[in-house]
Amino acid sequence: MLADRKKPLYWHSLNASEPLIADVVRDALGSEAGVKVRQWYVREESYVVASVDTTRPAMRLVVKLEIPDKRPHRRFDSMAAITRMVRRQSAVPTFEVIAVDVTRSRWPCNVLIVTELPGVTWAQLYPRLSTTARAQGQRQIGRAAAQMHSLAYDRFGTIEFDGSISDHGGAVAALRARAAQRIRTPAHRQLMLDLLERREGLFASLPGSQVTHEDMNPNNLLFEMRDDETVLSGVLDFESAWAGVEDSDLARLELWAPDPRTRAARRLRRRRRHTCGIRSQKADPAVAVVPGVCR
Repeated sequence: MLADRKKPLYWHSLNASEPLIADVVRDALGSEAGVKVRQWYVREESYVVASVDTTRPAMRLVVKLEIPDKRPHRRFDSMAAITRMVRRQSAVPTFEVIAVDVTRSRWPCNVLIVTELPGVTWAQLYPRLSTTARAQGQRQIGRAAAQMHSLAYDRFGTIEFDGSISDHGGAVAALRARAAQRIRTPAHRQLMLDLLERREGLFASLPGSQVTHEDMNPNNLLFEMRDDETVLSGVLDFESAWAGVEDSDLARLELWAPDPRTRAARRLRRRRRHTCGIRSQKADPAVAVVPGVCR
């Protein structure tokens, strides 16, 4: 059996190669599968993402491999659980999970294999579209966010591999824990924690949480042109998703707006806030901080 082989040379470093990818994919699809790496999206020492074409069965897949503990917030099993839930309980177009393995009993790395969706990113397509087509696409993005937000919970926290929620004891505690884990810049993290302390009552009164993607940036949204119409074909990468505050997705969609006029208006607002002296409390930090936005 593959599990009984001597530990390979990529035990501490992936040294990603096509034979490694082929072995991992055949382990999921069967030994008769033909496997060819089409493109390397990421090829780092501890993290690999590859596009793969297979035969027997004929599929196009994305294979992700990662050495454990290099990035603790990237959890393939939780990502798979959230994706399956979104596919099962909403109309949001997203990939199918083919295999996930974080036991490391067969491989020295965590493994996630999903179907590759058709289309190009919103960031690539947007500049080529008419005003009408852009508005059509933005409406579809908004509907996809709303459909995800319809998946609600009575607790806030990390969505685990089995669909359960790591309960932190309420919205405020969960947001504090989220800020501590994910906002890397100390000043930004402290700003978020100060905001939660001052406005605790507003957050504590939230009735419940929703599936919150928190990374619907233009590179994680795929679109196709079908009969001259813009069609959302995929929402990618649930790495940051959790049972959180739906307003965070809405704020991020504005933050990542691809329209240069929107970005210019946002820069102007930032300059005005700086002029007013946000650090001297003349401006409300609530307008500047959304959980996890600041890095």
